[in-house]
Amino acid sequence: MTKREWIIMQGIINSILCIGLVTPFPLIGQQIGEPVNDKMKTYKIGMAETVDSLLKSGRIYIEPFHHGTLEVGVYAPKGSDQQKPHDKDEVYVVMSGEGVFYCNGESMSFSTGDVLFVPANAEHRFTEFSDDFKSWVFFYGPEGGEED
Repeated sequence: MTKREWIIMQGIINSILCIGLVTPFPLIGQQIGEPVNDKMKTYKIGMAETVDSLLKSGRIYIEPFHHGTLEVGVYAPKGSDQQKPHDKDEVYVVMSGEGVFYCNGESMSFSTGDVLFVPANAEHRFTEFSDDFKSWVFFYGPEGGEED
């Protein structure tokens, strides 16, 4: 990971503290909730509420917030991870669980609290993950990813 990617990732993680979900919802791409602060248009995404919405939806992915190029989602595959490469850069912040993460020919172990960066269009997937695995997902930037 380059220094620039690390700085971007830190900014996204720090944004978690300011972004949020007031009312959970199970639909991908639907903007919900009320701003916490009208001047700054700050939203709060509650982890417990978002996970509850994910579980009630019966889906493996929901997107509770988006703004500009930023898309915030929660991903919880069951059994196996069948995802395909995405056209934006992506950051995972593991909420719970552990396993092995494969990206561009490399495999690495992960556990709760780990942060994983995936460049746009990279082949990646979670393998050998525990039943309780769930992760925040942050897509951002232009299609094709950001340049170094």
